[in-house]
Amino acid sequence: MRNRFVFGIGIVALAASLSGCNLTSTTSTTAVNYSYVFSSRLAEGGTAFKSISIPAAGTLKVQYLTGDQSDKILRLGVGTLSGTSCNVAQSVDTAANSADSSPQITMTVPISNICISLKDLGNLTQPSAFTITILLETT
Repeated sequence: MRNRFVFGIGIVALAASLSGCNLTSTTSTTAVNYSYVFSSRLAEGGTAFKSISIPAAGTLKVQYLTGDQSDKILRLGVGTLSGTSCNVAQSVDTAANSADSSPQITMTVPISNICISLKDLGNLTQPSAFTITILLETT
């Protein structure tokens, strides 16, 4: 009986000593990645674009991955929508880049609506299927 009494007093003393402590917990935020694929066909001399909603600020990485005429230089761009067109703010003239995992465009973006654009610069000899990958890394 004495052991139970001593044990009970020990629990009460521990509880009393902890009641005055300010225990805090920390929560870590984990980055969330969003990935998109834009696959379509590009006409000779044409432009194709896709609108994407950016749900969180972060780093946008855009890669022109494959195309039927992957050796042809096209203009890959990122911009904002204006009616039925894409106003390109940043672009690069590039061929498809499936052998390398490096994106052709990397930029910081806020929560917004953007567009990804691919434009023929007069190099295509026929309509061409293509694939662009878009990765958003949030913080």
